[in-house]
Amino acid sequence: MCLSLHPDHREHTPDSPSLHLSLLFGVLLLITAVPAGAQELPEELNRILADWQRRQASVFSVRYELLGKGLVPKGSLASPFAPPPGSQPPVIPKEDFVYDKSITWLLDFKGNRMRKETRDQTFMHDDGVFAPYHHVSIYDGSMSQHYIPKESNASSYHKPQPGNRMPEVGLVSNGNNIECSFADYPVFLTQGIVFPSELLVTVIRPERARPPLDARTLTLLGRRFLDDRECLVVKVTPASQGPGVFDELWIASASPSLILRADIHLNGWIDTRLDIQYDSATAAPKGWTTTTYFDAKGKVRKVDRLVVKQYSVNPVIAPEEFRIPLAPGMRVRKADAKGDPHSGFGIKDYRVQQDGVTLVAIDDNRQVRPSWVLWSMLLVLLLLSLLLCWKVWRRKKAARIPA
Repeated sequence: MCLSLHPDHREHTPDSPSLHLSLLFGVLLLITAVPAGAQELPEELNRILADWQRRQASVFSVRYELLGKGLVPKGSLASPFAPPPGSQPPVIPKEDFVYDKSITWLLDFKGNRMRKETRDQTFMHDDGVFAPYHHVSIYDGSMSQHYIPKESNASSYHKPQPGNRMPEVGLVSNGNNIECSFADYPVFLTQGIVFPSELLVTVIRPERARPPLDARTLTLLGRRFLDDRECLVVKVTPASQGPGVFDELWIASASPSLILRADIHLNGWIDTRLDIQYDSATAAPKGWTTTTYFDAKGKVRKVDRLVVKQYSVNPVIAPEEFRIPLAPGMRVRKADAKGDPHSGFGIKDYRVQQDGVTLVAIDDNRQVRPSWVLWSMLLVLLLLSLLLCWKVWRRKKAARIPA
């Protein structure tokens, strides 16, 4: 699915005078677009914004394939069950849990399309164990598509059951509801796409693959050093949140203004820290580490260490990459992201027919009725059998009495 392109084999769009003029015009607009009554931006911040704008203007699509490890430290999970009186809660997990993890992203900025595939582990609270999690999510500009394969999500603790009513495919119209974690954040940061922290906690919002930069959300805090490398620290403040919710971006002082670290502040402390590595020759991302904390004391909740195995700028995109193939017998659930929440967002289940295209609505209540009919028939047959046995016994008894 991913093109095997290393950073030094990336595809680039040829330079042209019209492109240079559009870039220059966009940079001038960005630098001069200061809201009325606001102070003029510092020179360093202007340069950073110009670098990000140039990077965005030269990238029409991008593909990432990330491989690495996830770590859930010993005792970092809470038990869903209350311990018996006088006893200590169980330690979950009992030892550090390390597992393989992969994330694949395809972003089409011109078509406003996104595709994400994740292979991870999820904690099954009912069984107290970890189980595989394989999920494909697509946003084609208007509809979200989700695919959760039964086979690759099965384990000894989580087996697909015959007649299971959970759908394999979900189709959500009128919105983008791709689930994201902070481990996905650098996919956008490395492209000069700066989101306030609230936008990637659960879902990318607004429904754009690349929302415009807003200088009004940025504040230059000063200069600091990260591993003997001088950085400019910029604060990103979402307008809809309180003062305790913001990002601190550590940006290399020299062009092209690469973001080396992002501290996500929630609840008054650093909730998540992202450290990003780049190729020194090409400035292409090499990988990153995501560390999530419990509280201000720095107790680690989870760590993801990912390496960029494939990275392609402006790759060739096949149409089927933004379409989930259907197979006969699949259960498909449709919903409307902007529907009435009181009516369940218009949720309706369908079954894929033998042609692999046609969807027929499922009436689960109608499916249940034949089983009641069957049980009723069995009960009637049982009663008839008992009645027959009773009559035979009566006849034999009546025949023995004269004798």
